[in-house]
Amino acid sequence: MGYEEKHFVGRERVVREIVQGVLANPPTSFSLVGSKLSGKSKLLVFLASDEGPLIGDEYAAWRPYSYSDGSRVIPIRIDCSIPSARENFLAFLLAEVTSALQREGALPAGRARDTQQEVSNTVALLALMRQVADADYRPVLLMDNFDRIFVALPHDTVNELRPLTFHAALIVASEQPLHDLDRSLAASPLFNVMTQVFIGLVETEVARRWVEEQLEVVPALLPATDSLLEITGNHPFLLRMIGDILVEVKE
Repeated sequence: MGYEEKHFVGRERVVREIVQGVLANPPTSFSLVGSKLSGKSKLLVFLASDEGPLIGDEYAAWRPYSYSDGSRVIPIRIDCSIPSARENFLAFLLAEVTSALQREGALPAGRARDTQQEVSNTVALLALMRQVADADYRPVLLMDNFDRIFVALPHDTVNELRPLTFHAALIVASEQPLHDLDRSLAASPLFNVMTQVFIGLVETEVARRWVEEQLEVVPALLPATDSLLEITGNHPFLLRMIGDILVEVKE
């Protein structure tokens, strides 16, 4: 487990809501909205990690019984900001999903090749999701920087992708609400069923615990907790910076 996953704090209510939603039948999809550096990417990394709430043993009690051991859940984290995603998003998405499913053993290589002979990326992607659902897996597509490609998506194709959410859960992260970017596209059958979650400041109690835990590496600074809380304003990026600074100070 990496540093970011180990040190993810707060957002418990939001994380529980997401975990229970994406593993429900049928799954609920989510749109995470927050300003730059608000922690959206860190939340997606945490959700996708091996010891995170979707598949990690520590969070088994958060999940429905049928997914309690995490072995049937497949988180697939996708960065929509990379050039190939912007050039042809559906082809990029199909390739990323296929690779992840094969890596997890949820899709035999032969079946993947057969599926990609379909007439379009849209049909091929839906066929993949049906295969995986028939095998009792639950894919969770975590799409970071989704606003980078959202407005470029063809409306007709988006409407055709609605059945995707019958077999998989989508979690998209954006700096603005989708309906502010393109109202008609956000009203499409694929996106209008999403639960919108705003990612803002960390709760004061959680921020205090976070600062105190980080100050344990330099106990002499514990009296500065209140001052540091005031300086950071409970902003997750600034709270993480405290840890980085303290590591340098200690060294």
